Amino acid sequence: MDDNAVSRSLHRLTKAGAIRADSKHFGSRIIKTYALADKGESYLVTYEALARVFAHVNMSRDDCDGACPVHDGPCGKRAA
Repeated sequence: MDDNAVSRSLHRLTKAGAIRADSKHFGSRIIKTYALADKGESYLVTYEALARVFAHVNMSRDDCDGACPVHDGPCGKRAA
């Protein structure tokens, strides 16, 4: 990923309120720092939940712990 793509992404995320930008002085240089905002935390929690569901849906029945509604009937570890 090139620097311009990163800069554009940071600008879009800041504008959307997902991250906040701060400026820090280091000697004569001004450096921007970025942190996750509350809205970004919310996005992250949602993304992580979706990623877990996606991974579980693609999991084999034998690897499932049986505590999910995705796989019909008894699954591998629960049935054992």
